Amino acid sequence: MQASVELFAELGYAETTLEAVAERANLHVQTLYRYFPSKELLATAPEQDNLDLFKAAVRQKDPELPFTSFWREWTATSSNTTQTMYREIYLQRKRSLQTPAVMSQFHALANEYLDLLENGLADELSLDPKTSHYPRLFAAMLWEGNHHAAQKWVLNQGRSDLVEIVTGVVDDVYKLMQLWKSANMLAVGKEPPTIPGHKPTKNIKRDE
Repeated sequence: MQASVELFAELGYAETTLEAVAERANLHVQTLYRYFPSKELLATAPEQDNLDLFKAAVRQKDPELPFTSFWREWTATSSNTTQTMYREIYLQRKRSLQTPAVMSQFHALANEYLDLLENGLADELSLDPKTSHYPRLFAAMLWEGNHHAAQKWVLNQGRSDLVEIVTGVVDDVYKLMQLWKSANMLAVGKEPPTIPGHKPTKNIKRDE
């Protein structure tokens, strides 16, 4: 996978071939095709890998930890890794992958994230996602806000603090969720509590 990341960053999507990736990785091209039957799947392999890690982390999440706190810590850890270890490659690679085939694959991955976020937020809000649209609505805010923050960071050539931007998005959505809950309580004549902050989290383990 590292060979493909480097080549897509260096040459761009159009000029990178599976044969070139196989050569750099010291693999037979048929071996590469066995795992990645198309170039767009290879191009989005790092994002697929991150999604698989996220799914595993969700399964291991402390049930007492609010999902928004869990997501905040996950995005902070991921963003810190991106901007400290892979900044230049990430910036070059993201700019080179703006093609319809790759964007379609990114969209499919985004839908999987949205499903996970929706279920996690439904649990936090004690709502049934089958009958309430609010978990999906808040999930879309978290995902699109995170995506927009990453795009702004790329356009700014990575000069801003990505961790600060993405965690700010989570904090803003969390406040909106609490305001929504307070409005619901007032609607039925209950006194809403003070909006709490995020519960402190331990570092989320990312099994590499």
